[in-house]
Amino acid sequence: MKESTVQQVKESLVCELAQSNTTKVGAGVSGGPDSMVLLSVLIEVCQKTGTELYVLTIDHNMRSGTVSAEDSDFVLDYCKKASEKYNLPIRAEKKTIPAGQIKKIADERKKGSEEAARAARYSLFEEFAEKNKLSCFFLAHNQNDNLETLIQRFLQGSPVTASLGISERRGVFLRPLINVSKEQILQYAEKEQIPYRIDSTNLSCDYFRNRIRNKLFPVLDEFFPGWKTGVLSGAAKNSEYAELMEKLMQDCSWQHGNGIFFIDETVFDSCEQAVRISLLYRVLQECGCRDRIRYEALRNTVLCGKDFVSSEIQIVRRNNRICVIKNDTERETPDGFFYLALQNKDVRFNDFLLRFSDTPHDGFFGPFALPLVVRNSQSADKIKCADGKYKLISRIYSDWKVPLEKRKRIPVVEVSGIIVLIAGSCLGCKNWFVADSEFQKNAEMTYIKFESLSAAQEDT
Repeated sequence: MKESTVQQVKESLVCELAQSNTTKVGAGVSGGPDSMVLLSVLIEVCQKTGTELYVLTIDHNMRSGTVSAEDSDFVLDYCKKASEKYNLPIRAEKKTIPAGQIKKIADERKKGSEEAARAARYSLFEEFAEKNKLSCFFLAHNQNDNLETLIQRFLQGSPVTASLGISERRGVFLRPLINVSKEQILQYAEKEQIPYRIDSTNLSCDYFRNRIRNKLFPVLDEFFPGWKTGVLSGAAKNSEYAELMEKLMQDCSWQHGNGIFFIDETVFDSCEQAVRISLLYRVLQECGCRDRIRYEALRNTVLCGKDFVSSEIQIVRRNNRICVIKNDTERETPDGFFYLALQNKDVRFNDFLLRFSDTPHDGFFGPFALPLVVRNSQSADKIKCADGKYKLISRIYSDWKVPLEKRKRIPVVEVSGIIVLIAGSCLGCKNWFVADSEFQKNAEMTYIKFESLSAAQEDT
């Protein structure tokens, strides 16, 4: 994979933005050398193309003292000065994650604080991009970051389809520096006199990725010259195998209904073992499984036809199908909550009480077929309107003037993969009910009601 220079990236972005008629772009900036060089490049590019620039800087609130807050303030100050200097509108915003939130997320996801911080960060990035209607959001990952990811996934035993490194483009996110080395970035920052901050935690070996960077890379550089080219070349070759695997999986994709993913047992068993295991990894990702499932466990499930049950997920053979089911418990996640209801059993959430009834009563919605999913909405979720068309739930919240911090707390109900209810009244907002939803009815029909906890306590 050929290495690029910062100058080449700058020229490429000018052409790309000019040809695409893009009017607004965003960037995540931490204050480190990579993101500050990216910010400097984007300021020049936006000035030449007449593009509005939106910047989000995040204080993760993980370091002691005021250091991380000072990093974010440094970014805001730089943007203000650059906006005045270049007469360019730069709309910079700072988000501060509450103290202890990253640890809480890490505990819930059963993973490290690095991964938890990443999850929280990307959630804020997506929210920022959606709020400002940005066509693309730039991140400053570079070639060294990609190498760290490739080595980390190799050491963790990730499958081929997950060992391709950091993608240059994924959804709204673009990483224009992904083929630029750290050395190139530092040289460019020095030459152009671009200021930046150094995160002292990057020097600590408490984190897995930092040990790779600070301990393993120097050894590889000393004794295995050219190793970077070899690793990147291997990743490029792996991408060809991954593309083949994607094609093989196209003919046997998972179906989704009533909060359960399933696939025909005959179709599944007719696939090669590697394809079957890849299908299982794919569905675990799609259903939001946070448990790290060992390869041997999935292999035994594939070869022996055994059921697999963990604290979070079940992989079972039922009615000639392979079914993947998230366990029937309420889940608080970094992005909100998820609950799969399999029976008429009242459930208490943080903000509201979910009540069930076999018969209709005032304030109850339905009838709905069990099982059903109660969760918070995601950015791409839509719901049916009276005219038969669909509308983004995020747009509905905007029309209702629902504050951003409240949107993740409003429950929506999904039946057979279709969102049929926005139950906002339990949090002082409006409701949106699709009475003629096209979900499959069965004998286990139910009516539901969401009550604020204060109202529920008054009834008891």
